[in-house]
Amino acid sequence: MPVTAAAMEEKIADNVQKKFSKNFPGITGEVWATLRNGYEVVFKNGKVQNRVFLTRKGNIKYQISYYTEAELPADVRKRVKSEFFDYNIFCVQEINYNQAKIYLVTLEDKTTWKVLRLDDNEMEVYKEFVKG
Repeated sequence: MPVTAAAMEEKIADNVQKKFSKNFPGITGEVWATLRNGYEVVFKNGKVQNRVFLTRKGNIKYQISYYTEAELPADVRKRVKSEFFDYNIFCVQEINYNQAKIYLVTLEDKTTWKVLRLDDNEMEVYKEFVKG
């Protein structure tokens, strides 16, 4: 008996979900979306909102985590605050891609917004906006 495309898709999704559960144990309430080349999974882990993009086989392409200053690693926070001490850290995006980690840290003061891009080696002002 031939296997239908729908049955194959269900089997792939089942395998992908099992692989996801191994990579992210204890996660519940995740929301799945099927993309052209894989899957997107959105979930919350504590106070951190996450978006994970998976291949059709369930391998992680990349992950974006969204959080506040309180969840920012201390060494990264210290790098930011040492240069931008008069700014408040508004939000953080942590991007994990190909075993590299990049932070996009949004800062604000009374008149401006700045988005910093940080990796292991450098920190730069990626975008800057003047408040209206």
